[in-house]
Amino acid sequence: MGIDIVNFYSSYGSYHNNIINKAIHLVCIPLILLSAIQIVNHYSFSIDTGCCKLNFGLIILFVLALVYMAVDLLSGILASSFYITITILMNQHFANADENLWSHHLCVATTFQITCWILQFIGHGVFEKHLPFQTIFYKYLLLQTLYSWKYCSFLVINHRSIRLARIKQKKISNNSGIKRNLDDIILKKQIQSMIGKEQVDVIDQYAQSIVNYVDNQQKIIQLKTSTIQKLNEVTIVHYQKNLDKINQIRSEFEETKSICKQLIFL
Repeated sequence: MGIDIVNFYSSYGSYHNNIINKAIHLVCIPLILLSAIQIVNHYSFSIDTGCCKLNFGLIILFVLALVYMAVDLLSGILASSFYITITILMNQHFANADENLWSHHLCVATTFQITCWILQFIGHGVFEKHLPFQTIFYKYLLLQTLYSWKYCSFLVINHRSIRLARIKQKKISNNSGIKRNLDDIILKKQIQSMIGKEQVDVIDQYAQSIVNYVDNQQKIIQLKTSTIQKLNEVTIVHYQKNLDKINQIRSEFEETKSICKQLIFL
């Protein structure tokens, strides 16, 4: 698979810190896989081997079991045993199902699939307040279904790779104030290996100059805004003073006019 399991769980875990989001994932990820397998089985062939009903969904789980055990033996055995056992029991339960029950089977599986995905996005959007984990998706989509079992094995026997991953995740969290996170550093190293360190340094300098330019422009805009506000304040004060003078002159004119009328009548 070419995956460093400690790096995977430390990186994956950094996107899943909220306890409610963790609980949602521990429940929903296995249900997503199981319901997806049942949807596949609904349209799959079925072969009676005597001990169980073999179908395409069960074959997928056998392949996943090999992948799981290649990544981590203990968690792979736990996860694959659970998924395969549940699927075999479901296959036997619906082996002689009538049309109504078979239709209900698809409806329930689809409902679980949609509901669990919605709950996962709620976990990230409401509780975690972070986007879902989206890096090397095709690999991690397989390993997410192993995560809950590996985490459970850690709770029971203090699994070494999870323990190391948690230590690494804690170190990453402690360095959250650094501008570049772990993914940025990995990406930078990959770019360095492709185009060389000198070119990357030039790109960094150019990017920093752009940031400085944007900051300067923001300062200029703020200065212009404050200047306009002050000019507006001065203009308003000046206008008010002129208005007071005009009113005063008008009042004096009215008084003079009144005096002139009195003199004329005299």
